[in-house]
Amino acid sequence: MSDVALGGAGRPQGTQDDGKVTIFDFAALLRTLRRRILWILVPTIVFPVIAAAASLAMSNYYWATAQVLVDPEGMQVLEGELSANGRSEQTALIYAQNQAYIMGSNRVLMEVVEREGLATDPEFGVPPPGFVASFFPATPSAVPAERLALRALQRNFNVSLNEASFVVEASVKSEDPQKAARLANAIAAIYVEQRAETRAQAVGRAADGLSSQLDRLRERVEDGERAVQAYKVANNIIDADGRRIGEQRLADITTEITRVGARIAEDEALAAEVARLRADSSSFGSVAETNLTPAIVTLRARLAEAQEEEETLASSLGARHPSYQLARTRSQSVSRQLDVELDRFATSVDQRLARSRANLASLEAQLQSAGATVTAENQSSVELRQLERTAASDRLVYEAFLLRTRQLSEQEQAVNPENPQIIAAALAPLEKAGPPRTMMTGGALAFGFLFGVGLAMLREQFDQTGTPATARRAIPAGAPPIFRLSRRSATGDEMAMLATRREAPAFFDLAGLIGRMSAAGPVASIAITGDDPDDRAFVALNTTIAAAKSGRKVLLVDAGQTSNPLTTAFGLERHPGLNDVQSLRRFEPEFALTVDAAGFAFLPRGLTAIGIGAPAEDIDLARWVAASGQDFDLIVVDAPSAGRVRHDGAITVGETVAAGSAPVIAQVIRG
Repeated sequence: MSDVALGGAGRPQGTQDDGKVTIFDFAALLRTLRRRILWILVPTIVFPVIAAAASLAMSNYYWATAQVLVDPEGMQVLEGELSANGRSEQTALIYAQNQAYIMGSNRVLMEVVEREGLATDPEFGVPPPGFVASFFPATPSAVPAERLALRALQRNFNVSLNEASFVVEASVKSEDPQKAARLANAIAAIYVEQRAETRAQAVGRAADGLSSQLDRLRERVEDGERAVQAYKVANNIIDADGRRIGEQRLADITTEITRVGARIAEDEALAAEVARLRADSSSFGSVAETNLTPAIVTLRARLAEAQEEEETLASSLGARHPSYQLARTRSQSVSRQLDVELDRFATSVDQRLARSRANLASLEAQLQSAGATVTAENQSSVELRQLERTAASDRLVYEAFLLRTRQLSEQEQAVNPENPQIIAAALAPLEKAGPPRTMMTGGALAFGFLFGVGLAMLREQFDQTGTPATARRAIPAGAPPIFRLSRRSATGDEMAMLATRREAPAFFDLAGLIGRMSAAGPVASIAITGDDPDDRAFVALNTTIAAAKSGRKVLLVDAGQTSNPLTTAFGLERHPGLNDVQSLRRFEPEFALTVDAAGFAFLPRGLTAIGIGAPAEDIDLARWVAASGQDFDLIVVDAPSAGRVRHDGAITVGETVAAGSAPVIAQVIRG
C-alpha cells in the first residue's frame, strides 16, 4: 500500500506529491498553545526563579591544581640500582597510575591535614556551632576531628593522570582560592617527600637484609675452602699451576716418548744410509750432507777431486805414466780414509740408536706407572671436584651479595633516581568553578518553556482522546442512540473536516458502539449513510480516526457515486480505488493508501466509471479484503443511502433514519 500523510487539523488538502498527501496546520498548533498559555507560563517563570534561588544559595568554590611529573624511566645514577629502568609502555602506564593512587592515599592526605591544621579549619574540620545550636548543649562527636578533616579533604580532592605525558594533576576545591592553592601545593610537596622517604627506607631494608647474610655466606666460603684443602692433604693431591703433579708428569712422559720415538726413526734411517754408502761409495750423491759428519763430507770432496784427477791423467798420459801412478795412489789413500770414517760414523749411529731404544723402553715403563698413578688420583678426586664446585658456588654468591650491599650503601647517599618533579605549582584561581548564574537561569528558562509546551500538548491530547464514559455504556435497546454535533462551519475553515475538541468524545462513543457490533464476514464493516455527502464524509473520517486511535486497523472507503468529498480532500481523483475493485471483483493492496498521522488506510473512489444504476449490495468488500491477505479488522464505508457495499451495520447522518437490511447502530445529527 502507498502512504498518505494526514497531519494537523482541518480538512485534508488536495495536493498530491509522489503518492503522498501531506497536511499540517501550524495555525492550529498556535491556537492550541494560546488556549493553554497558562500551562506554559507557569513552568517558564517558576523554573528560572528556582534556578536563580539555588544559585544564590550555593556557596562559591574554587579549584586549584598542582602538576607533578612522575617519570617511569627515571635516571640511573649507579649501576644495578633498586629502581629498574627500561620499563615497557604498559608497565610504565601502570607505574604512573600507581603514583596517582599514592598521591591520593590516606597517608599523604593525613599528613596534609596535620601540617595545614585542617582539623580546626571550619571548612574541613568541625564547623563552629550555629545560632540555634548555641542554645542546646553540644554532644561530643565520637569521630576525631582529624578523621572528619580527612574525609572532607577526600571529598574536595581530585587526582588525575595524563597518560600521554605521565603528569599527575592534584586538584583541591575550597571556598578560599588561596587555601585551595596552598593545599594543592602541600599535597604535591608531601607526595615528593614521602616518595623519597619510601625509597630510602626500601634501600635501607634491602641493605640490612643483605648485610645480615654476609657473615653466614663468608663462613660457608671459608668452610668450603678448608674442606678442599683438607681433602687434598688427606689424599696426597698436589697441584702445580692449577694441575695435579701426576697429571703433569704423565703429560711430560708422553711428550718425551714422542720425541724419543722421532729421534729413533731418524737414527734408523741414517744407519741405513750409512750402510748403503759403505757398500757402494758411488751413492754419496743421494745422501744429504746434513746427515753426515764434516770429516766424511771433506773426505768425500777430496775423493771426488782425486778420482777426477786420476781420470784426467789416465786419458792424457796413460796408465804407465808416473804422474798417473801418483794420482791413483792418492785416490786410493783418500778412499781408505773415507771407509775408516764411515765405519766410525756407523758405529756412532748404532750406539746412539741403542741408547735411544733403551731410553724409549724406560719412558714406556714410566708411562705405565704414571698412568696408574693418575687413575688412582682421578678416582680419589671425584669428591674433591664436588667440594671445589660447592666452594666456588658459595664464593660467587658471597661476592654478589658483597657487591650488592656496597651498591645499596652508595644508593642511600645518591640522588633519588625516580626524581618526581613539581612542574607546575598551584596558583590561586581567579574565577570560581561551576556554571555561571546566567547560564543556569537561561537553561532553566528554556527547559521551563519546553516543559510547559509539553504539558500543554499532553493536556490538549488528553482532552481530545481521553476515554469517554459513553463508550462504556451498553447499546440501548429500541431506537439507536442520537449524537448531536455542532453546525458545519460556513467560513471555509480548513478544520471543517476534522472534529473539534468538544466533538471528539462523540466519535469515540461511536467507535465503542462499532466495537460491540457483531460481524457477519471475516472483517467487520460499518456504513456511514446519509443524504449530505459532506456531513457523511465528516462523520466517516472522524469515526475512522477514533477507531484507529483505539487500536484497531481501519480501512476507510469512499463509496460515493455522484459526490466524493473524501477522495477530493485527499487529492486522489486519479488513483485506483473502489470502482476498480468492483470491476476486478478483487481487492488489490496497492489501491489503498496509508494515512500516516491518523494510522488508517484509505480506499478512494477509483478510476473505473460505474453507472449510477449499478446493483446495490454488489460489492462483498470484507471477503475480498480478507482474501487479499490484509489484516484489517474494520471497514468504514462512506456510502450514500442506497449503498453498494455489503456491511454489518450502519450509522445514519441526518434527521431521517433510512431502513435497510443492516441494523442502524447510531444516528448523528449535525446542526
